[in-house]
Amino acid sequence: MKLRQFVAALGLSVLAAFAQAAPNTANVVFVVDTSGSMGGELAFLTQIISDLDTGLTNAGVGSTTYGVVTFGGPGSGFPIDQTGGLVGVGAAQTALGGLVASGGFEDGYEAIQFARSTYNLDGDAVNFILVTDEDRDVRSGDTAMSIQQELIADGILLNAVVNAGLEDGMNNTAIGIDSGGDAYIADGMGGFNTSGGGTPTGSASGSTIVDYIDVALATGGAAWDLNQLRAGGLLAESFTQAFLDIKIQEIVNVPPPTPTGVPEPGTLALLSLGLFGAGFASRRRRV
Repeated sequence: MKLRQFVAALGLSVLAAFAQAAPNTANVVFVVDTSGSMGGELAFLTQIISDLDTGLTNAGVGSTTYGVVTFGGPGSGFPIDQTGGLVGVGAAQTALGGLVASGGFEDGYEAIQFARSTYNLDGDAVNFILVTDEDRDVRSGDTAMSIQQELIADGILLNAVVNAGLEDGMNNTAIGIDSGGDAYIADGMGGFNTSGGGTPTGSASGSTIVDYIDVALATGGAAWDLNQLRAGGLLAESFTQAFLDIKIQEIVNVPPPTPTGVPEPGTLALLSLGLFGAGFASRRRRV
């Protein structure tokens, strides 16, 4: 290989490494409705958290900590921190396994704000997973626009697992949809396919689309139809596979944090080499 070709290839490889590096740390917070109808969803979360953690580790995420906030429980339904701060996967799984579905009043915004103020969310990637089968019972003064703006400002990506119909551009029922318009369609064998034109339908609980789906998509997250999970069998398997795959991609592909200082000399030198090599490649294509 000629020197110019080698430098160009090396430069592009360095830039690719910068672009594809997984975050060193991640915070994942489950914001869970524990009203009386949510027993099946609580079992699902207990089962998938270990697979999620393993997938993130295999994808190169250095360390992931978890929080569990519940709302809609007995009595007032006020949010409760079930983990006592951000914890490892084992403690979070124990907390999820101990939840009891019993209660009624459900303000998901109140629970999101509680999680924001309770946990030290300093991970390179921060994800909230809201799970509820009802629209919002309003108690806090937050609106869809205010909660959306605050999540975006904090760099928090929201996923909403809710009671709402979803479909692709061909009107096929979807397991989930993301902010890029992708829809995830069960393949009948426990897996899923990706289609375009993902959108929520009108078959939702009250104001669920405005309350939760629109907010999740605006943060760059995804929305999931928990009725596909509740169906059980191969459809539930497809839901689980799609949810885990997309959630891991969201965390691993999070944009790197904006630098607050001058890059270290070694980092700056590598990046400069990458840009220099990429410049060679660009010049060769124009000649």
